Amino acid sequence: MMNFARALTSVIVLCWSVVILAAPGDSALLQRADFLKLLDEGRVMLANDDASGACPQFFYILQNGDDLEAYYRLAELDLARCLFKAELPLSAYLYAGRVVDAGKAHPAFLDALPLLLALADDLDGDGSLLERLSTYEQDDIPEGTRDRVHFLSGKFMYNRGNLDDAAKRFNRVGTDDTELYLSAKFLSGVIDVRQGRMKKALDTFKDVLRYREGSGV
Repeated sequence: MMNFARALTSVIVLCWSVVILAAPGDSALLQRADFLKLLDEGRVMLANDDASGACPQFFYILQNGDDLEAYYRLAELDLARCLFKAELPLSAYLYAGRVVDAGKAHPAFLDALPLLLALADDLDGDGSLLERLSTYEQDDIPEGTRDRVHFLSGKFMYNRGNLDDAAKRFNRVGTDDTELYLSAKFLSGVIDVRQGRMKKALDTFKDVLRYREGSGV
């Protein structure tokens, strides 16, 4: 669970730092190179676990930069990562969502996927997050995370009543993670029941039991 005192301190530091950075009239003097420098400086701070120093850098870019520039769009994901590191998952998700909603046209669209998966642990069951995960296609997803993305996307589709697409996602879940595989297999059987394929469902449930016994889970 998030440490409330730490989260509140992070918010206070963030707000105060933004006030210091955003001196009246200074944004008009900044050029593209200046915003790129702010982006680089913020990334160095973030790499050194200095979220309280990095977040204001990215926030300032988003408040004063040109939203058509690549540096601006990259700062959206960097701020999301920074807020996540500061243990502010809801705020992080707000900015990560902007990246994903822009689709593949956004330069950080693919890079946002690991953060979405990390946020899925903190925002368990958030329907909008699962929906955004489902927008990633097979070729967009790194091999090591495909099973989890397919499973979470399948859960979203299942909860929305889109059973055919949910079954396709569940059937893509591999055996690397036994519990994930068995959960996906079980839900595939449930879909068969709901769609009247009782014999197929029975076979699927038997497969689940056999696999569980064979794997020692």
